[in-house]
Amino acid sequence: MPNETYTALLQEPDSPNPLSLGLSHAVPLRDTSTSSTDVLVRVLAVALNHCDYKFPTKIPSPGGGVGCDFCGIVERCGYAPIAVTSSTSARLPMKYGAIGTAIYTSPSCIQQIKTLAGGAPIRRALDCITTPESHAICMSALARTGGRYVALEAVPSYWATRHAVKKRMVLGYEALGARVDFGDSPYTCDADPVLYNILIRWTQEVQQALDLGLIRPHPVREIPGKWDGIIKALDMLQRGEVHGEKLVVRIAEA
Repeated sequence: MPNETYTALLQEPDSPNPLSLGLSHAVPLRDTSTSSTDVLVRVLAVALNHCDYKFPTKIPSPGGGVGCDFCGIVERCGYAPIAVTSSTSARLPMKYGAIGTAIYTSPSCIQQIKTLAGGAPIRRALDCITTPESHAICMSALARTGGRYVALEAVPSYWATRHAVKKRMVLGYEALGARVDFGDSPYTCDADPVLYNILIRWTQEVQQALDLGLIRPHPVREIPGKWDGIIKALDMLQRGEVHGEKLVVRIAEA
């Protein structure tokens, strides 16, 4: 068991939108959309690998396809998460395990991040937004000697300003065990039985962690109306009315 605490930098969206276990822990809802949690399926990209000698083995591994806020999972894995947020969303990550937040609109954002890290080098950045601005913050915050950067969208080659940083885009459906073909684009991926087996194992482990209360999902808000409810929910998201909760629309009774 290592004594040191690892530091991870998280780029959080203004309106957190993780997957949810459902309306209750006993009635899970299937959701294979890409969220911040799915990035952890690609263990080699962020070093959250419970087979790695650096990994705190007594803490349950993070799960793929199960929704919990990044901060909570990363904190349970032995890291010290620092979230980069808007000023209005800064308090939310603290509830889920972040050691502190930096405001991305602040001119001193990078200094805030480094102060929160206490002088320790930041080796891993998880970019949930993947814009030129969020990418620049991650690159500036990572240690001078390099680190690992993970994004949920394709990163253009002309953004690559630091060759010492290993970069990876991950997709939630990479772990589904089937080829997904979007033509000649970075979003096409082949079936990966290794990731599929990891997904199965981690789903079981993260469910156990949830049952023990070690991590918790965001609260769920059900939107009525079935198909019309989907349109209503999308309008709510577009208007910025959703913060810190997961919208769920029940199309058919289970």
